[in-house]
Amino acid sequence: MATENHGYKLRIIAIICYIVAFIGVALRFYVRKFVVGRLALEDWLMAVGLALYTMYISFVFVGLHYGTGQHHRDLPNHNIIMAVRYWYFCEWAYVLTTTVIKYAVGVFYLRIMVERWQVLVVKFVMWTVVIFGIAYFGCVTAQCVPVPFIWLRYQVPETYQGSCLPDPVTLWGTYLHSILSASGDWTLGLLPVALLWNAKMGWGTKAMICLVLGLGAIASTSTLVRLSVIHTIIDLDDFLWDTLGTIWSTVEPGVALLAAGLATIRPLLRSLFPTLFSSAMNLGIPSVSTVSALEYCSQRAEAMIESNDCSRPPILLHIHPIRSPPPIPFSPPSLQPPFSPASPRSPVLGEDVEEGGC
Repeated sequence: MATENHGYKLRIIAIICYIVAFIGVALRFYVRKFVVGRLALEDWLMAVGLALYTMYISFVFVGLHYGTGQHHRDLPNHNIIMAVRYWYFCEWAYVLTTTVIKYAVGVFYLRIMVERWQVLVVKFVMWTVVIFGIAYFGCVTAQCVPVPFIWLRYQVPETYQGSCLPDPVTLWGTYLHSILSASGDWTLGLLPVALLWNAKMGWGTKAMICLVLGLGAIASTSTLVRLSVIHTIIDLDDFLWDTLGTIWSTVEPGVALLAAGLATIRPLLRSLFPTLFSSAMNLGIPSVSTVSALEYCSQRAEAMIESNDCSRPPILLHIHPIRSPPPIPFSPPSLQPPFSPASPRSPVLGEDVEEGGC
């Protein structure tokens, strides 16, 4: 009888997601370094996120080599132990990867948000993600004591002793992490809508924004879908087969890295397609005289989004119409008397004046 194995599904998804994630980060660095001319903190955080995602994907492939996605009955005991071991490595690598990516997105948003409530929302999401991410990372890494008991409890005969957290603690902790992660994704994904609600821009820019928001929605949805299969993590009888539904943990970071990369490539697209990606955005500010204040504000807002050149806190500009002053009546200059040699002469700068002179 043929051995059942649906690990190939995870393999295909992992390859596709890593390729798109790498492309997204590579595009981001190319635009920021060679088009915009500078790299910001969030760019380096995205690079760290890609490095962690690379480590996660490598653990996935090693686990697939040993038997992830197959029934325990079809695997030798050594393969079961090794596959569960690398499944455990994937758990904490996933937590680190998603936490760093969400924090990087938050840092980027703090540079472009101008309303106080928007800044407070972003900071709240960032602190929630970081604090609970650290707490959940500790829960995952120390779910069993000693840690090797996580995979050595599958050893036959059972000679290794240890203890693990109760199943409800592990299960509901994972549920809570997924819910908070999805909530943070949707909040950060929809916040740009409030920023650009009244903006008037070209069709190319609108299409790019819709694409980025759509990818963010896919990443958020993958987290919600993952909720339906979390219960399988406490099934120890056929763990490697039953837990393949957590394949969505591979989709979320990959799509998030792609979306974060596409969000920064507008300068490149504008240089390639200037008619579709125009250099000015009309933000709905009333027109003001001939001083081009509207053009300046539009370019400044665009520069904030593209280059994140916001080392200082955002400044709210209140622009008022400029009215020309009333004309000043012209009066001819008064005529000065002609120069007379007998009249006293003012000293020239640098000339000494002799006392007692005429």
